[in-house]
Amino acid sequence: MTDSGRCRADPDRRHTPLRSRSGRLTATELLCESGLRRDVAYGDHRDLVEEFQARVKAQHCTPAAMQEIAEQNAQLKDRLANATKELARERKTSAALRRIISKLDLGLHHAQEHLVVLR
Repeated sequence: MTDSGRCRADPDRRHTPLRSRSGRLTATELLCESGLRRDVAYGDHRDLVEEFQARVKAQHCTPAAMQEIAEQNAQLKDRLANATKELARERKTSAALRRIISKLDLGLHHAQEHLVVLR
């Protein structure tokens, strides 16, 4: 295979991501850009074509562990949003209870003063 073909089949050699002029990552695009004939590539260099195809496939796959982490992240975001809403409700309830306690305490204080005056 020519140096151009090897560079396109082995993107690590060029230090660039897999891509093509048309945007399609196919063996046909690889062959067009490298200038190789299909019969030569598939006959003498089938391993490089298959390696290129495997890299393209791997580039668009998400590993199972990564997918699990993404799902857990989404679930945790939902739980956090729900907990934040619940916290806001509890803060409102707590503020209302503090106001009630304050009013009751003030009323009790006035009643005690009134009781002292009556004695």
